[in-house]
Amino acid sequence: MGAWLDRVLKATRSSGQVVAEIDQARRLLRYLAAIQFEIAPRPEPTTDLVRENVRRAFWTLPLQLEEEKLGWHLVDFCVRSGVLIHAGERWQIVNPQAALTLAAEYVADQTGWVSLRPKHRQLMIETAALIARRDADQQAAFFNAWRKALASMTTLSFLEAADVAAEFNHTASHPAQEFTADAVRWFKELERIDSAAVLDAMRQRVQRLSANHVQTDAPLRSLIPASDLERYAYDLAELLERVNISRPTGDESGWLEDRGVQRGLVESLVEGRSPEVLLRCAAWLRRSSLSRIVEIKAKIVTPWNSRRLSALEMVALLARDPQQDPALNRLAKSILAKDDFILRLWNASNEYTPLVFELLLAIDKRLYKHPVSLDTTEWRIID
Repeated sequence: MGAWLDRVLKATRSSGQVVAEIDQARRLLRYLAAIQFEIAPRPEPTTDLVRENVRRAFWTLPLQLEEEKLGWHLVDFCVRSGVLIHAGERWQIVNPQAALTLAAEYVADQTGWVSLRPKHRQLMIETAALIARRDADQQAAFFNAWRKALASMTTLSFLEAADVAAEFNHTASHPAQEFTADAVRWFKELERIDSAAVLDAMRQRVQRLSANHVQTDAPLRSLIPASDLERYAYDLAELLERVNISRPTGDESGWLEDRGVQRGLVESLVEGRSPEVLLRCAAWLRRSSLSRIVEIKAKIVTPWNSRRLSALEMVALLARDPQQDPALNRLAKSILAKDDFILRLWNASNEYTPLVFELLLAIDKRLYKHPVSLDTTEWRIID
């Protein structure tokens, strides 16, 4: 794609207004692509290429304030090349792959900048391919940035590190060999997670490391999409009557936070009811806080032989219980696939780590340790 961009820009008629017009246009396009990927500074909250965001890109050329008209000559040049289109009050890079390549070129020039966000996964792979063709010092800086970033992530993010390492399979430099060795060592840590889904994702990366096959898989879609499940959250009063749960006193808006309602809906999941009722129970549980401590009488395997756990933990046990029907495991995971629930399980106990990782794989998100103050951090979920 880089060669295609070269050809397209060289074939475009010059405006005759800007020195080194092709090189300047390429630099401008890199910054615009970086804005679209939400990685370059911009004055507007949107990542759309609105006028003020485009003007911000002129600073990277660099152009003085009185030379702004030269920046607009470059924008016009990019539009005439067909790489950029102008529609209404905004511009856009036409080809998504071209935008990815340009953003990767921008990142490759930012020493020490990496992203472990799943939405930047392909961008990081593309950037790694560029860094693999550069000298050992630049490679070392790139890998050190990865090591530093990984220190704030869980071991699940070793998968992203392996995707990047695969781009250096045929690179003989010492930094590349060291990073590949690190990836292999990190996988040994990930192997300890008792999850078939995690191990399968890891094995696929191991194959890529050895075969240089770097196409990443789409996130697992084994869960019921939240939008589909939400459609079953209707007529709570009728549902409670149908599954023999006593209606709480007070306004209906507070019923979901009643201990008896949360307990009854969880128990209804394991009582072999009709598919529609199961989906309705799951939908309403997903809307609730699942924060009440409940005593479950239904057959659910609990740790420490305890029958009193939060409704959230009861659903988590259903999600991982091999004695339950796989369809029920899937339904329980679909309930839990919310940022708030995942964070609470992560902070509750190491027992839930395999489940948390499976949920993160399914919704294609990761956990990140965010610094709140000089001596305090908190876990957050990033996409």
